Amino acid sequence: MPVQCFGYEATEHARRLVEGARVYLEYDPSQGRQDRFGRELAFLWFGSNRLLNYEMIRDGFAYEYTYSDSYHYQTLFKQAQRAADSGDRGLWHASTCGGVAE
Repeated sequence: MPVQCFGYEATEHARRLVEGARVYLEYDPSQGRQDRFGRELAFLWFGSNRLLNYEMIRDGFAYEYTYSDSYHYQTLFKQAQRAADSGDRGLWHASTCGGVAE
């Protein structure tokens, strides 16, 4: 599978955020622990109560995705995505992906 638009940049941004930090995973009991592709589903916390999933979306390096059921931080993540989109940040900027991550 080819790397999606802004994938390399997103990887580097996540690495910079969590490098050297203690991390822990939070699972959402309303969701399974894996998606249909076998990928682990978790919220990743680091530093002093920082949520990587949220920061990646807010900074424009990821997008909110709901597979079927709503989940614990869905509203927060959708708000972060709207802010990234309206601020033309990251993958939402016309010079990168323009909001299309495929």
